Amino acid sequence: MKFSKRLFFSSLVLTLTLTGCMSVNKYVEKKQYLLTTPTTPVITNPATQKIALNPTTINPIFAQSNFLYRTNTNQYLTDYYHSFLTSPTRQLDSILATYFRGNIYAHNKLSVQITKLYADYSNRQHPLAVISLNFMLTSQKNDKERILLNQNFDAAIPLTAKNNDSLVNAWDKGLESIISSAIPRLNQVVKK
Repeated sequence: MKFSKRLFFSSLVLTLTLTGCMSVNKYVEKKQYLLTTPTTPVITNPATQKIALNPTTINPIFAQSNFLYRTNTNQYLTDYYHSFLTSPTRQLDSILATYFRGNIYAHNKLSVQITKLYADYSNRQHPLAVISLNFMLTSQKNDKERILLNQNFDAAIPLTAKNNDSLVNAWDKGLESIISSAIPRLNQVVKK
């Protein structure tokens, strides 16, 4: 009798353990994304050839590879399962290099900082992909540095669906919009 109770409880524990191990919990797959823009610059002008690029920087609040979601005015959530394949700064360096193939010895230096990069779900009915870049163009002449332009360019693009593919596509559109607005402004300043 004692042996049969032990056998029963051992079988029960083994069955429960195996059932727990084989449960139907869905594994959440980690996905990684890249920012993209058209490979051919939307706007080209010889003035942009007179600009040297400094490495892109990012506001420390947004300096992470994981996606960041704003849920209300002062609350953000980090998504550990969806992230950028490489840092946003490296991606932006690569993208900007296709637009500014300037000489590194040019006296005009462009510094770009990512000041905002998140998904805004504070209005759940109308989520947005938010991206903001600060363009600072300086000129070095006669050992004096002069600021020619220091301007923020913002984009808040509505998501077509509540998923991360839509989010990345909206960031891409925002980035393209920002670059398309910034290049004419930079060309104006460089020509002066």
